Amino acid sequence: MKIIMLSGPQSSGKTTTINMIYDELIDMYGAQPKEPRPFPKPENIRDYKDFEAILSYTKETGEKLKIAFASMGDSSLEVLHYMSFYEGKECDVLICACRNYFRHPFKRLNMRYEGKYQIINKNTPNINDNLRAMNEIKALI
Repeated sequence: MKIIMLSGPQSSGKTTTINMIYDELIDMYGAQPKEPRPFPKPENIRDYKDFEAILSYTKETGEKLKIAFASMGDSSLEVLHYMSFYEGKECDVLICACRNYFRHPFKRLNMRYEGKYQIINKNTPNINDNLRAMNEIKALI
């Protein structure tokens, strides 16, 4: 499984960017949701956007991919769980978020997924940085 990790500080737009990629793959490329699993929305958070999902996506080359999305990167253990869980689901690609100060997810990438991962740095929560990161990720899929 190839991992594309969007890394950055809290509130840098990682979840927003992952939502943008997910929506674009469905809207513009006809990807089919296979296992949408939205997180329950906490009652005290009005604009909650974290989610997990699997899409079936066909590239322009005709290659079929099973792409997993996991936008919550607030816990190091959650990010580690995503790696194992979606590998067990036989996904080809995992697009996930991770706060840049965590150590364990990056160690796991180096140990288990050496040569099969890319880290995209996300720095600011503005539309230009979101679009830049989104285009970098789409190019890696």
